[in-house]
Amino acid sequence: MNVYLIGVLISFVVYLIVAFVVNKFVKGADDYFVAGRNAPTGLIVGSMVASLLSTGVFLGDSGEAYNGIWIAVAGCAAISAGGYVVGAIFFSRFLRRANVYTIPSFFEKRFCSHAVGIMTVIAVVVAMAVYLLSVTQGGATLMSNVTGLDYNICVLLAVLLFTIMVIAAGSKGVLITDTIMFGLFTTIGVVSVIIVSVKAGGWWNIIEDIAANPETSYLLSWSGKLGYLYDTGLENVIYFLAYGICWAGVAFCGPWQCSRNIMAKSEHTVIRSAVWVVIGCFGVNYLVELGAVFMHAFDIGDTEATQVWLWAAGNVLPTIIGVVLVTGIIAAAISSSTTFLSLIGASISNDIFRIKDSKKNVLVSRVSMLLVAAIVLVVAITNPPNIWWIMQIGATVVICAMLPVAIASVWSKNITKAGAFAGMCAGFAVSFIMKVITTSQGITVPIYCDVYFVGTLANIGAMMIANRLTKVTPEEKEQREALFIVPESEKDPIEIEKTRKALKASVWIGVGIFAFCLVTWIIPYYIGLNA
Repeated sequence: MNVYLIGVLISFVVYLIVAFVVNKFVKGADDYFVAGRNAPTGLIVGSMVASLLSTGVFLGDSGEAYNGIWIAVAGCAAISAGGYVVGAIFFSRFLRRANVYTIPSFFEKRFCSHAVGIMTVIAVVVAMAVYLLSVTQGGATLMSNVTGLDYNICVLLAVLLFTIMVIAAGSKGVLITDTIMFGLFTTIGVVSVIIVSVKAGGWWNIIEDIAANPETSYLLSWSGKLGYLYDTGLENVIYFLAYGICWAGVAFCGPWQCSRNIMAKSEHTVIRSAVWVVIGCFGVNYLVELGAVFMHAFDIGDTEATQVWLWAAGNVLPTIIGVVLVTGIIAAAISSSTTFLSLIGASISNDIFRIKDSKKNVLVSRVSMLLVAAIVLVVAITNPPNIWWIMQIGATVVICAMLPVAIASVWSKNITKAGAFAGMCAGFAVSFIMKVITTSQGITVPIYCDVYFVGTLANIGAMMIANRLTKVTPEEKEQREALFIVPESEKDPIEIEKTRKALKASVWIGVGIFAFCLVTWIIPYYIGLNA
């Protein structure tokens, strides 16, 4: 038994203990599905960041950064971070105001249409299942590589762990364990990047060396590696702009992100949390992916690009730091898995079976999650992992199906239930089919025909046509107007002032992020480029 296996097993025991302790405080459906609608800022921030930054960042995105498109993955993270604040202000506070358990329930209630709710369930369950498979395979691959255990055994351990955690503790447990895991992988991730940079010769020195070498200067350039994604720098830039907006859409209305806001104790908590999530999501993405680029200073042999951080854990970092890093990356995978599985269970019991009895509702959710976990277990074992592209499929499908309708559900007086349904169907079908075909066949379409653009336009086009053919009903109008009724509990002047200060601070956070990038990347890169 090596030290990595010991560290992983100890962390698993800790997570299980937390889950079973939290189980004692789960009294009903409100506690199980939405944490009693009383989660503070810290738990919302921790859960949002943890559920987003999974193996996709530490393995998938880091591998892509190492291969030469750091600007694409880091730029995408920079743009997407803004989606949290925009989403909190323009969607999530209204979502919380609707007093529902799930995103599909919100759309069904807003449009007075079970069909719209079911269409949302399909989009959510498909996307969450795809993501659950991705992080399960990523976590198991990581665990197998560092512990020496067979991949299939690692899949089994991972599935058992996150399934038991969610079934036992529900959303309360997910929020708490997510926050613990967020603290773990964020801290150790930052420490690891600093150590790698020091051993590579110093932060500025390694960036200057990369820039000065014609064979590596593309790694941190604005264009990235030409030919890896697209043949021109402009196309690569359009790509990261497009997917930055796509992931900003995930932050805006992605069910595994804005669903956390349903659990917040107030609308002010929703908005304040978003400000801090911007720092967490961008900061970890930026540093971890830049650290992957730093690995070019070492001879990693024939190590796969997605494994660069695992290589660093065993060859660059001190043993104890390496063990904690591996444990932290696995924690990132487990935290995302608990979120995805809990959302699937909540949607099945609340939006498909529509069970009103609190105890039966929770029971059906638990049984459905058990069945879904079993399916994921079989698929993860019988199909080879492809973490990065699986992750892209999930994000694209969700945004093409939901983003235009989510915005219109709050801010359009003219959208009808038929428009919402048609838009979701078109966006989902077009994006899913295109993404599966292009990914499975290795087809690279011109950037202006990217799945994200085509799927979103299909959603908007279908929605506009259906809106012209139908009229808003009095019930739909009433539901939209109800979203703009501010609860008395949200009118506390002290809380309002705190929220205003948080929003003002977000401007300075943006300035600070730019200054940070200037010092840690742009200046040393151009010094090296012109040396």
